Amino acid sequence: DRHYDNGILYIIETGSNIICMIDLKNKTFKRHYHRGESDKKYHINTMYIDDQFIYIVEHNKTEHTGIPSKVVFYTYDFNLVGCMDNMGTASHNVWIEGDYLYVCSSMDEGIIKRHLKSKKQEFIDISKYCTGLTRGVAHVDGYRYIGISKFANREERHLSGDSVILILDEDWNYIDKINLGDTGQLLEIRAIDGIDKCHNRIPFPKDLKETLLNI
Repeated sequence: DRHYDNGILYIIETGSNIICMIDLKNKTFKRHYHRGESDKKYHINTMYIDDQFIYIVEHNKTEHTGIPSKVVFYTYDFNLVGCMDNMGTASHNVWIEGDYLYVCSSMDEGIIKRHLKSKKQEFIDISKYCTGLTRGVAHVDGYRYIGISKFANREERHLSGDSVILILDEDWNYIDKINLGDTGQLLEIRAIDGIDKCHNRIPFPKDLKETLLNI
């Protein structure tokens, strides 16, 4: 996963559990080992950045450890300042809207919505619209787009199987779906128009948009 914010590029090296911070203006580079270089049981995969913290999803290799997913948050200098436990099963994606933090609880086929102050948590069941792993999400112009991948083992899921993009309204009600036949696992969704609330409200790069539209 990667995010660009105010001249700083943040990248997660998922295989190494490293968060990189690259200052493009001053040409500086900093690496941070999440929970220490020797700790291999925690697996991080996605991030969100607001004006206070860097939020990181601990997927946690749930099938191996039995540890539920968590969301941890750092200062911009990588000081660990908090942790939200029980944030789903094999979770991906994290974003904030208003007073709520969201993650895709992938193996549970839904979305977790957690109030940042009260810590009250609710589960939004996506399986009633389409069964499969919830992963990849965008929220733009009043529509929510949720990626759904078929359950499969690691050797097969990247190469074959159908994926679906669900289109929901603001209140998570079904509108439509886009079938992606035999495309393998869906890893991410990005909106190329409008301001995506799930990706730091940063406009999609104009040059990249033009390239994609000309493919």
